[in-house]
Amino acid sequence: GAATDFPYERDKRMKHLRTAALLAAGTILAAGCAQTEPAATAAPLLSGTTYVWKTTGAETEPFIAFDEKGGVHGQSGCNGFFGGVKVEGDAVAFTNLGSTMKMCAPEAMEVEARFMKALTETKRVRQSETALDLLNGEGAVLLTLERKN
Repeated sequence: GAATDFPYERDKRMKHLRTAALLAAGTILAAGCAQTEPAATAAPLLSGTTYVWKTTGAETEPFIAFDEKGGVHGQSGCNGFFGGVKVEGDAVAFTNLGSTMKMCAPEAMEVEARFMKALTETKRVRQSETALDLLNGEGAVLLTLERKN
């Protein structure tokens, strides 16, 4: 008996370990989702606004629109993009950015690369009645966008 019980006991322990691992992963995922909910509101000043980047070489006018639920979407010069924005005090971060994947003329692709790079490097914004400056961590202006609405 004892020699044949060992594999059975090991299998039972492995099932318990797998169950515990799955429960832990589920808890981590649930906690991750829960953490994004409170931060999913854009600053009142950005909420419901759209800003355009007046530039040349783009196939579609680059713009970013902020919704009331902490989301962003727009055009980057060639492709459409979407994602989130996290605002805490004067700190701003664009999160989970994704986009369509079509190819455009090289000039439009350069505009798009510069626009998306500016979004990913943005740490703060400076807003006026007519414009929005995207600022990096040192406070340098990455892009200035004009208010559309």
